[in-house]
Amino acid sequence: MPVHSKIKNTDEISNDELTTYLKDKTHLTNRQMELISEEGKQKMKECLDNGLPAKFVADMFSEGINSALKDHSMVIKGKIEEEIAAGRFQELIRRTGRNEYAYQKVVSVDGRDYTFDQKDFKSDRQCRQWLKMKNINIKF
Repeated sequence: MPVHSKIKNTDEISNDELTTYLKDKTHLTNRQMELISEEGKQKMKECLDNGLPAKFVADMFSEGINSALKDHSMVIKGKIEEEIAAGRFQELIRRTGRNEYAYQKVVSVDGRDYTFDQKDFKSDRQCRQWLKMKNINIKF
């Protein structure tokens, strides 16, 4: 026997109302709800309205999200490794505290920067000495 929700026609409700309804019924986090498309949310509501347990529906969608994120991270990892192998990275000095600095090797992939090597220093002098010792010429 299907359970009918207070929301009757999903075409007439906003995405925010549907999100609120699904958050009330499931244990999904705000981050997970942001990752689900409006169509996915409609499907979740249909599953709940057709009598599937809320925990089952939430776990099913959660596993799908985790799988997609894992696949995406593997693609990004491959792109990062390609950029490193091709030598397309930047060497930067960043100030990380009052008198603390970090030497970083950074790769840009899909408009985002990823640090793949970092060395931290407690002072300006320590950083400059290490750069000189390693023959790295970076403007400070």
